[in-house]
Amino acid sequence: MRESFASFFKRAFGGSEEEFENLPIRPHKFIFNRVWFEELGGRPEFEEYLAETSSLSPADKADLLGALSTFPKGELHIAQTTVSNSKVAKHLRFYEPLRQSGERDIWEKQKAFQQANVVTLPDDERVEDAGLELDPLTMEA
Repeated sequence: MRESFASFFKRAFGGSEEEFENLPIRPHKFIFNRVWFEELGGRPEFEEYLAETSSLSPADKADLLGALSTFPKGELHIAQTTVSNSKVAKHLRFYEPLRQSGERDIWEKQKAFQQANVVTLPDDERVEDAGLELDPLTMEA
């Protein structure tokens, strides 16, 4: 099923001002593997992230952004031990980048799930192509 532009926009940029403002602090893995984390096997981790994020105060979010902008992704373990805000230090675990093999594993599981859920029509229920994609003047595709 094709996604409408409005639903695509809402999903990409948030359905409210608050959701939009939270996008810059969303971990890379949740953005680039959105279907996996929002709809499939990664949902429990994503829900945990959302619950913890909603408990962060504006000051905590500012501390989080400061830590994320100060430390490269590969050094977040250092940030966890040096950040004075304990809520932020605990929250940084969500920002550890996926290993290449972990991301590949997600893609393979997602692909298998999508292939297992493909609906196929029996031949007796198929409808002949009405030629809707043909140019009406030339009757060619």
